[in-house]
Amino acid sequence: GGGKQVSWATPVSLKTKLATEMQRHSWKELYAVGGARGVAVGEKKILFPLMGTSVGAEERRFACTVMYSEDNGGSWKLPAAPVAAEDCNAATLLEWEGKLFMATSGFSSPWRHRVFASGDEGKTWNEAAGPFARLLGDAYTLSMVRGAVDLMTATIADKHVLLYTQVSFSLTAPEGTSGIVTFRPAIHLWLSDGVRTHDVGPISADDAGAALFSSLLYTNDELLALYAMGDASGRPRSLVFARLPEQLRRIKSVLQTWKEVDARVARLCGAAEPAAACVGAMPTDGLVRFLSNNGNNTHWKDEYLGVGATVSGEAKKVDNGFALAGRGAQIAWPVARDGHGPGHSSAGEEVTLVATVTINKAPRSATPLLGVRTMPTGLYLGLWYDEHKRWKTKFGTEGGNTQTMTWKEGRAYRVVLTVRNGGGSAYVDGQLVGSLEEKPPSTDLFPPPPPPPPPPRDEYPLEKPPERVSHIFVGKYSHRDESTEVHVTVTSVLLYSRCFDASEVAALERKEEEASVTPPEPEQPSRTATSAASDPTNPAHDEAAAAGGVAEEPSGAAGTGPATTSAAGSSAGGASVPRGAPAPGLNNASAALAKGAAGTVQREAGGGDGSARGRVSAVLSLLLLGLWACVSLL
Repeated sequence: GGGKQVSWATPVSLKTKLATEMQRHSWKELYAVGGARGVAVGEKKILFPLMGTSVGAEERRFACTVMYSEDNGGSWKLPAAPVAAEDCNAATLLEWEGKLFMATSGFSSPWRHRVFASGDEGKTWNEAAGPFARLLGDAYTLSMVRGAVDLMTATIADKHVLLYTQVSFSLTAPEGTSGIVTFRPAIHLWLSDGVRTHDVGPISADDAGAALFSSLLYTNDELLALYAMGDASGRPRSLVFARLPEQLRRIKSVLQTWKEVDARVARLCGAAEPAAACVGAMPTDGLVRFLSNNGNNTHWKDEYLGVGATVSGEAKKVDNGFALAGRGAQIAWPVARDGHGPGHSSAGEEVTLVATVTINKAPRSATPLLGVRTMPTGLYLGLWYDEHKRWKTKFGTEGGNTQTMTWKEGRAYRVVLTVRNGGGSAYVDGQLVGSLEEKPPSTDLFPPPPPPPPPPRDEYPLEKPPERVSHIFVGKYSHRDESTEVHVTVTSVLLYSRCFDASEVAALERKEEEASVTPPEPEQPSRTATSAASDPTNPAHDEAAAAGGVAEEPSGAAGTGPATTSAAGSSAGGASVPRGAPAPGLNNASAALAKGAAGTVQREAGGGDGSARGRVSAVLSLLLLGLWACVSLL
């Protein structure tokens, strides 16, 4: 545009330029990867992926590497370690957060891409790990790395994002076909911030035939697409150039929504019980989905605009969640793709699930509360509760662990499930209920698939598919639980694409440090009186409040209750005061006395269990009134 012209120089074969490098690194053949992307680093360095075979190989085994130029294409080199990826028939490159990544596909693992990273501009490569590598490596999210699929990075609305195309198929029955269902392909544009994914929508007609090629370009705040379509037999039919203003507006809207929800999550005050302290900022690193207050009696929508949950049975919408109350009640939340095309799986092999749950009625027997199902084995991992008011874990066909930890009706608990490669752990209020390091036998609901026949000699043996979380369940999780009555409330459910370690789980329940000041001699309210005043259902609650006692109110679900003092000393809805700093208007002596009184309240409430921590500010106010009264008398 702008009247500029492109001048094409005389084509030069790279075979002659790479001949010396190929001989030095024992490459027999090298091929350009059709449809793959290269990257430009700085002003003069260019890299492209290559596929090839090595000299002297007994079998025709493929590998991938890169070639790079540091002088704008004047000369080309191969890395010092020429083979970046074994068993590789396609590769594409991209730059992300200061590193180069290469996503590869191979013959032995159709359900996973191997991903490699380079921190020295492509000279050395190592296999990558972490949420971003798992996102690129998920063949259900990114089905191919060549051909009709394109993959690129861009900075849109000050956010580094990943844009990619996928071919999706819809089932239709055209008029005049007597109800015959046909597959209609269309190229869809997808967005990712490196953790979450979102289907922006189609960029081609839904009757475009076989997609042969697609390419994306973002420049000058404009999004463009070029794609080639073919007929049913795969023969080229047309080349289409399209501007995508609507899709770009949608991308900016989604990014803004993700940013706003991240800010909401960071402010969540997920108290495990009405009298517990807030835990400060909830982590958003690896957070892919969030179920909160957006739903109706049949659906619970994801705040990050992903796939939501389905609600069935006797269930009622409440603030930030649902109350299940009846036989066969269930909330089912698919994590992997939903069967209508690629791109829906942004978590699976590693998952952390955080939720606030309340048991409203004791069951007649052990009852499932919260759990996950993994595929392909159909393994179930979950947290149960029984008629003896004890917590219990269940892993596959094993009974798991029954703990001496007990639960109380009407009390809210923070539950955490961590799952990695078919094993998992369950925590309640930061305490480990049960764990399983090795995967148990699969259930009889979903028997494992039979082993594949041995591959021919000239093919790579297929790798075993990884165990992935496919669904999350609240309440029943199989047809065997149809008669089970569930009476629980679940709110503020967060799903992460990484596995929390024990320290991260403990950090969710970190409470304010107890003061070590010796309590003063004057009479203190008895523990019984304090407990009565703390219980809003106790008749003594109103009397204690009227008399100036410490009255605690239920905080409800995360982020919905009244402002309470956080572990960092901040208020969920007011001004922030650093922990340990004197309150405004206090001298040092007053602050020390206030700290001592706060410590007294904690000890009188039962050894620092936080039952009065939510109203420490009320205690301080009363203390100040008394102190000022003494000063005025003096």
